[in-house]
Amino acid sequence: MNRPDFSELVAALKGGASKDARFQLAKPGNFNGARDRKVVYAWLAEMDDYLHAAKVGRHSAVKLAQSYLKGYAATWWRTMKQGLMSFIVVYKQTHRNACIFECVMHSVRRAPKSRGETHLRVSQSQVAES
Repeated sequence: MNRPDFSELVAALKGGASKDARFQLAKPGNFNGARDRKVVYAWLAEMDDYLHAAKVGRHSAVKLAQSYLKGYAATWWRTMKQGLMSFIVVYKQTHRNACIFECVMHSVRRAPKSRGETHLRVSQSQVAES
């Protein structure tokens, strides 16, 4: 009785399979935005298994997963991404303004007072760096 050769399977599990190996990683199917909970969870599990097996990093995983979104799901993702980017721009601008304000207030508290006046010691480069 011949024993099956599992060397290619073992090599694939160790990450050392050649490109022409018989064992190829099964790619997940596309997701079109179905609103059935079972379909959504099944697709998420399938995508998670694929990303884990392919050893895809977190930052690359989002880009790869979005390439499997089609139809309504792809439209939804683009809308959400645009909204998130708008939020980030507003947040950064608000945060920058808060940092400038804090820098000015810190300088006001530390500046020496002469004849009852407050002297701001904030250079233009400090404001630009904030």
